[in-house]
Amino acid sequence: MARQDADDISFPDRIERQLAEMARNPDVVALSGACIHIDQHGEETGGRYHPHDPGLADYTSYPSTEPYLLHPFLMVRREAYVGVGGYRHVIHSEDTDLFWRLRERGRLMNVEDAYGKMRLHTGSISNASIVNGRIMSVTSQLAAISARRREEGRPDLDFTAADRKHYTDARTLEGILEVAGRDLTTDEQRYLRDASVVDLLDMALSRQYQLEPEDCRFIRDTYQTIPAERFRGRSRVSWAYRTTILRYLRAGRLNQLSAIFDPKLAGRSVLFRLVSA
Repeated sequence: MARQDADDISFPDRIERQLAEMARNPDVVALSGACIHIDQHGEETGGRYHPHDPGLADYTSYPSTEPYLLHPFLMVRREAYVGVGGYRHVIHSEDTDLFWRLRERGRLMNVEDAYGKMRLHTGSISNASIVNGRIMSVTSQLAAISARRREEGRPDLDFTAADRKHYTDARTLEGILEVAGRDLTTDEQRYLRDASVVDLLDMALSRQYQLEPEDCRFIRDTYQTIPAERFRGRSRVSWAYRTTILRYLRAGRLNQLSAIFDPKLAGRSVLFRLVSA
């Protein structure tokens, strides 16, 4: 089975090349690859997506390291797709949840070559609104918790179509986390909160929407409780926080900057830049 988003473009030989890759790798149940970025008018932007190895997936990292395949150019063996039950109602993270489950059926693979062109525009789900961003940050981490439960032999999470309305009505990140965490253990709730906050920060750096001051205050308060070892080295936790502060400083977004800033978390280099500014 092969899929493509409606506004993207597959190269004419995409299917042929993917089938040949599947034939060479009988242990692979799903694959995708790189892509060339185009704008809303179809012009190449000069950008390119380079996929990482889905075998490096980790459902304990902050945020989770997904076994990600570029969704617009996915090819999957039908028996594996049917075997895991297809897509579930993991709102705005249906693909991530599918990949975690396919991983249990066999190897996932990304190739370095591009299979087509992916269109970037403000109308996409992930770019459409900050509310969608909040929901995606939470549900992507729920998918990781779900994968961990299955691997540990515990009951899986239940996802329903009604979740969409519950998340949308909750609206704020804190409210969405409250809805999503109702059936989780205390440890799972803590992981979901921390990982979702880092993921939202990370995503917002490359999306069209802006975090609102209420997001920033909740992120700052959550960051103050994240274990110190998560900040060591060049972790995504520290990188996302400090890069966001510098971004708001350069853009002059003082409301967001004052809401998210904590001198104990910012680090010396960031403090030096703030003082200089």
